[in-house]
Amino acid sequence: MQDDVLVAEAESVAEGWQFLTVDGLAVEDQPGMDLYDQVIAVFREVVGTGRQGRHFGTSSGLTFGIRGVDAEDCVRTLRERLDALNPPSFPGGRQWTLREGMR
Repeated sequence: MQDDVLVAEAESVAEGWQFLTVDGLAVEDQPGMDLYDQVIAVFREVVGTGRQGRHFGTSSGLTFGIRGVDAEDCVRTLRERLDALNPPSFPGGRQWTLREGMR
């Protein structure tokens, strides 16, 4: 199954998609849901109009895909904006981690 995911990601990248995954975004209570909504809103702002964007989630995170001429720059901007939004968790770490790719 892992090989299937790698093949799907490689095919998508070949089609011009760039990906950013958020691992550890917990949606267990209202503050978590509010933060999730903020993350989606930031994604929509960065994607804007004129380029394709998609997102999908699992129980452990969210993956964002952006396609277009400037997709790499958009993913970089998304990473910066989400990193700034990432709240500290106890005892001083970050709530989630960001990584390039969809796997």
